[in-house]
Amino acid sequence: MANKEGQRNRVDDSEINNRVFYISKLILQGYSKRSFLLEKITSDNNWNVSERQIDNYIKKAKDLIKNSYTKEDLVIEKDIALNRLEALFSMNMKIQDYREARNVTMDRMKLLGELHDKVDHTSSDGSMSPKESIDYSKVSSETLKKFREEAENEDKS
Repeated sequence: MANKEGQRNRVDDSEINNRVFYISKLILQGYSKRSFLLEKITSDNNWNVSERQIDNYIKKAKDLIKNSYTKEDLVIEKDIALNRLEALFSMNMKIQDYREARNVTMDRMKLLGELHDKVDHTSSDGSMSPKESIDYSKVSSETLKKFREEAENEDKS
């Protein structure tokens, strides 16, 4: 939609809100990757806007979703996620899929805030050296054994 000077017509705030709400619904339906969102948005709508503008809509939609949760909601969602991870762990231990059980354990640790990604703080000239950090990328066999015992105890009760 270009006017006589070749500039795009500005849409009103209610239309922008409708677009942001539409994108937030897509995100909640599982369209989380940018490429999938762009494809879905451009195939379903004729908004005639640039990818950059769609990126702005996506950012507003994500902010809308993020701000719609209260602290209590987040605590409940975290508990639900932890329970699902515990169930996945138990199922994987039953079928003796230890690699996936380890992955579930790592996801659980991330959710609990016990696992942090390493950050390299070196500068391009090497003047800053990184602090040594603990490598959490490997869960000890004792921890895995503890989780296995907990899963077996849950199955018995």
